Amino acid sequence: MIGFDHITNQLDVIESAIEVEDRKSAFNQLRNLGLNDFVSVLWSLPDDRFPKLSRLLPSMAPLETQKAWTGSSGALLLNQTISFARSVAANYASLTGGSLVDKTLLDFGCGYGRLLRAFSFFSDDLYGVDPWSESVRICHSSGLTENVYESDYLPVSLPVPTHFDLVFSFSVFTHLSERATRQCLLAIRRHMKDGGILCVTVRPVEYWRLVYRDASNEFLRRVEEQHRTHGFAFNPHHRDAVDGDVTYGDTSMTVDYLESVAEGFSFASMDRSGDDEMQRYVFLRAE
Repeated sequence: MIGFDHITNQLDVIESAIEVEDRKSAFNQLRNLGLNDFVSVLWSLPDDRFPKLSRLLPSMAPLETQKAWTGSSGALLLNQTISFARSVAANYASLTGGSLVDKTLLDFGCGYGRLLRAFSFFSDDLYGVDPWSESVRICHSSGLTENVYESDYLPVSLPVPTHFDLVFSFSVFTHLSERATRQCLLAIRRHMKDGGILCVTVRPVEYWRLVYRDASNEFLRRVEEQHRTHGFAFNPHHRDAVDGDVTYGDTSMTVDYLESVAEGFSFASMDRSGDDEMQRYVFLRAE
């Protein structure tokens, strides 16, 4: 994906710069490219042409890992990721009057760390949590950051040492049971600064007929009715129960429902990207 002269020229400068000797200094130089090209470079590492950068910066997950974790890979996933990062940065600035630069950020449900890579454009003060130990292992083994911790599926608190200006959670609440939804929101709030912003994505009711094309009409009517009357619909996957609750499946919910169960938060704004239209971005303010 490093196909433009302005990118390779900047990487040549960084590669030969004596003062670039650690991740922070490499990121500082790389940010001069702007968000799109910054993320594109991180999507393309390691690269034999740039051995120092490949040593200092995290390697990208293999295509099969990207596909398994997120359902897409390569350029499509890159564009979806950049769209989300731009929306979060713009909404954060609009809601707080400040930028994400040097803010303390948390990726809740970070997976293999694709969004941690993107949000590295804004700040070095990044953390991630995920309940699957394999996600944490991959983040560590890729050299992403040591600030990635294993959390609980039904968390009371989070294993992080600080409080956050921004927490983002992409396609996590699109998979949680009602109990897990409530507990995750409470745990997140305990680790946010007052006035901080939480961004979660939720699925609209149209999701069910798009993805469950082969499902019975009875099933589709049931989940659509649950969504429209209760505000929340959940189809659990075949997973082991956690404290009696199957926490993972497919979920849709209304923004009103999310606001009603998000204790300690108030609705702030919403957005959506044409690159991934079944993900609605909902921004909540920590009160």
